[in-house]
Amino acid sequence: AESEILISLPGLDDPARVKSILQTAALLELYEVKDGPFPRQEDALAKNGGVLPLNTKLMRSQPRAGDQGNEGWYLVTRTPVITGRDLRDAKPAQDEFGKWETEFVLSQDAKGRFGRFTESNVGNRLAIALDSQIRSAPTIQSRIEDRGRITGASSTQDASDLALVLRAGSLPAGVVYLQ
Repeated sequence: AESEILISLPGLDDPARVKSILQTAALLELYEVKDGPFPRQEDALAKNGGVLPLNTKLMRSQPRAGDQGNEGWYLVTRTPVITGRDLRDAKPAQDEFGKWETEFVLSQDAKGRFGRFTESNVGNRLAIALDSQIRSAPTIQSRIEDRGRITGASSTQDASDLALVLRAGSLPAGVVYLQ
């Protein structure tokens, strides 16, 4: 049986923008990076003798706005460390230089898991993927408990939209836009 839910988004009065945000609900996934970036899939396979190591997969990284064709491929663990279902909140924020980013907060359950993972992987990279495309692959500097951030937003609206998309992606059901 289908259910209908009325969604109210205070402060957003542009129906087309709301519709596009809801339809692009992004699933956040954080993966352990095993190797990369490689310029092409073939390069990653060649380095591993034509076979992917057990429990790994190749994921494409999405070139950032302004990076012409700088796509790459990362070898990551098959299972993500954290997914959007582990998300408690996401909101736009500014870093110390005034650049926009999107901060996210993990649930109580995910906090311990992520803390243990980051603590044992300091110096390694973590791939931040949205809808199976890697947005960035920062190096883990220290133990991270329940907060993270996705940098590179071009504006406050970009950071806000990503936060909305992440929150929508953490819902246990998809959204079908009716009107």
